[in-house]
Amino acid sequence: MLRNLALTLFMALPLVGTAHAAPPTREELLTKAAQGAAVCAKEMPDSRDTSRALVANGFKMADADGPFKAYSALGNRVVVLITTPSNRKVACLVAVSKMSEAEALQLISPWLRLANAKPIPLKPNARVTHAWLGVFKKSVIDLAITPNDDLYYFTGRAIVAREVLTP
Repeated sequence: MLRNLALTLFMALPLVGTAHAAPPTREELLTKAAQGAAVCAKEMPDSRDTSRALVANGFKMADADGPFKAYSALGNRVVVLITTPSNRKVACLVAVSKMSEAEALQLISPWLRLANAKPIPLKPNARVTHAWLGVFKKSVIDLAITPNDDLYYFTGRAIVAREVLTP
């Protein structure tokens, strides 16, 4: 009997720790994305403080390529891309896997209020579905929603806040 118990326990060992956690809910994804957007709003234009705050809020560095740094959370289903100090324009992009148009509009709405942003007309070849212009921390910024497309790690939409350089 002891031998059978040992054999049963041995056979069960490979199963321990292999159970996968349930994927994050839409609410969890959008809450994490809203945290990322809030960090950008609070810390930008200082990219170093933005990086530290993203990590403090549970994002991990996913990639650093030239003038951009990517941070991800919840199994790479939420990505925040920020510019580095070497980039002339300050920008923050927040992307969520399979984000709908309505979810993107909800996610960008705090930025629109903060920047008192107004819609701007799109050019025929625009790579965004919505665009606004506003002022944030004494800088002119444009805000946008990208179409559902292949993004960093997944297919989805992104919201973008980017400084507009004026002559």
